[in-house]
Amino acid sequence: MKQPLLLCLAALFTAYHSTAQTKGSLSLSLGPAIPVGAFASKNDHSANTGLANVGPLADLTYQHPIGSKSFGWMASLRGRFNGVDRAATLQSPEDFFPGYEWTLNRSRWTVVEVVAGSYFQRPLTKRLHLFANIELGVAEAWSPRESILGVRDSVGYGYTDMVVAHLSPASRTTFTGLAGVGVCYRWRGRWSLLGRVDFTYLEPTFKNVQSTLAIGDHLAIPSIISLSNAQEVSLYSYSNTNKQPMNSVDVSAGLALALK
Repeated sequence: MKQPLLLCLAALFTAYHSTAQTKGSLSLSLGPAIPVGAFASKNDHSANTGLANVGPLADLTYQHPIGSKSFGWMASLRGRFNGVDRAATLQSPEDFFPGYEWTLNRSRWTVVEVVAGSYFQRPLTKRLHLFANIELGVAEAWSPRESILGVRDSVGYGYTDMVVAHLSPASRTTFTGLAGVGVCYRWRGRWSLLGRVDFTYLEPTFKNVQSTLAIGDHLAIPSIISLSNAQEVSLYSYSNTNKQPMNSVDVSAGLALALK
């Protein structure tokens, strides 16, 4: 976790202690992070396509009233993980190298956010109330690591050939913000049930993203899948800067505890 995230955590810790004489609440909620826009697009011919799938989300939030119980400030620590679609990732290799059998190893898009802001709540019944919130802060985002292996069997082609592609992960600390609505039901004692829907804005610029492509022709021993076993090897290497939209709609549910 880089310095901006640590500074935000320190600021939130200070704010908590400055208002510690009044009661707040702590909540934990889980749910899906649903990628939207370019982040969810499966068009692999676009430079900023995320190919992202729905993934898990975790949210730890502290809420503290200010004066009237209708308004207050809040701070959240959030994490989400979005996998990369396999079929969309392999579409380009399959188009450029027909007849190959493909193996894909990949990690996920990963985000850790520290955000703070304000909320407004309005009672609907004695136990149920509606709330809206807006938060701003910083996020640490990681792009996925990918490794692709393609092998074309000698049957019908005369030789066994192979293709290996690697995409290195990258990380970036950047601005993020979210806005959402939710409901909270006072369950029993100090416990409440809550559900919320948030839209999260995030658009990091990943720098020095390294990608390599190696083509091995005519494997001397067909059963040994290695570039060192190829009679001819072509190697290509690239370094790119990618501005990647990572917006999502986050749906979560969980428990809130009123602190003493």
